[in-house]
Amino acid sequence: MLGFQHEIYNALIHDDPVFSPYSQVHQQPHSPDAMIRCELLTNTGDLTAAVKHFYNRWMIELRYENPVVERLNLNRSQDVVTIHVLTISEHNAMTFQFTIKRGVR
Repeated sequence: MLGFQHEIYNALIHDDPVFSPYSQVHQQPHSPDAMIRCELLTNTGDLTAAVKHFYNRWMIELRYENPVVERLNLNRSQDVVTIHVLTISEHNAMTFQFTIKRGVR
């Protein structure tokens, strides 16, 4: 779980042009629905661009190399996007909840 937390931070928060450094990643080992919860704040307020950037980073840097099962479920309201992820490899499984919000500048 710690490895994923660091990967998320490096891929989506640290020196990222889309997401604010005030974004946060939390481990929730006793919550099977979202073992890692990430609150991403946009730098620009453009949720559409933020979702596109998230999916790009997910595909290139964050997903298992050869997932057996991978489900991403996106829910969007006017100001918030929530993406629930279930990913299973041959030997591991993980769940995530990414919440993307318009950041305050």
